[in-house]
Amino acid sequence: MSITDAALVLAWLCLILLAFALSGVLRQVRGIQAELALLGAPGRGVLVGRTVPALSTGTVSAVLVIDPGCSRCGPIFEEFGSVAATRGSLHCCALSFRRAEHWPGSDAVPLWIDGELYADLDVPWSPALLVIAPDGTILRAAPLRSPEDLRVQIQQIDAGLTGRSTGRSTGGPASPPHATAGS
Repeated sequence: MSITDAALVLAWLCLILLAFALSGVLRQVRGIQAELALLGAPGRGVLVGRTVPALSTGTVSAVLVIDPGCSRCGPIFEEFGSVAATRGSLHCCALSFRRAEHWPGSDAVPLWIDGELYADLDVPWSPALLVIAPDGTILRAAPLRSPEDLRVQIQQIDAGLTGRSTGRSTGGPASPPHATAGS
């Protein structure tokens, strides 16, 4: 066996050993992620049920919480503007700690820039949709993954509002089947 053959065999053995080591590290990372998911999202605690007087509008409202560094926030904010333009009974606004250049303007959805309120809410996801009662109590909080997810959640909120106005008991706005704060 020549020196180059020995070096080649040794190099392959090192690569195999590194692959096993990387596999073990990835398994540990997945285990830690699973444990963190069981602990819940970081933040000040449960959003649902908190009363935030600054969010009180006198009517049920939907607040889109967005972050300038979020790549999904722009398309979801744009969709929120088009969806909000067709909703008469639901007051809509967006909240961020600062404006991003790539966000479109919308007459239907005013953009509220308030770093202190954004920090006080400490919403663990971005973008997120909050449903606010007339007195400022957060009725529902959920992350948004796509513009389609936003449309589905707005339809569920509308169904909850329609159910209340017709006298049917709906138990409040329908909760999405995915992660909702407080559940």
